Amino acid sequence: PVGTASLQSIQPEEDFEFNTVTLKIQQELGGDAADIQLSVYPDLNNRPDFDSLIAEAQLKDIIRPDSNLDIAFTFDEPVELSTEEIYWLVLGVKEYGDSRGFFRNSWQNAINIGNDLYGGGQAGRGNSGICDNYCDFTIPYPDATADWYMKIGLIIDENEDDEEE
Repeated sequence: PVGTASLQSIQPEEDFEFNTVTLKIQQELGGDAADIQLSVYPDLNNRPDFDSLIAEAQLKDIIRPDSNLDIAFTFDEPVELSTEEIYWLVLGVKEYGDSRGFFRNSWQNAINIGNDLYGGGQAGRGNSGICDNYCDFTIPYPDATADWYMKIGLIIDENEDDEEE
């Protein structure tokens, strides 16, 4: 479904892979449980290319999370990013328990304002799906120095290493 999303572009200085992104998020309005989705897309004209999903991770039945706590999105497989390419992380709602939630709720990630942490990236807001005729994007949002509060990493399951030996 098309809804409002938070966006963050990143441009790696070297090839790397990750399977976990940790964010601080808050439910700004309403109290409907939602399945929150974090997706990774390539860039297309300084916006996410919604026709080319790279990966997505989902958290089910989230309601009023503590905005001071880190929330981890774990991808099923490592996501590989290439040097100097632009990618977009898109945080949005996959589904609400009650369909009226799309009209009653708003979700937001924590943003560092006034401290440009990722010189090669921009925070923004916009649509979270394919747009036929009109997409409303605000990049940068809320200003040019804003970036997401986030941690990106690769967590290796030590049990998997044991099984391979």
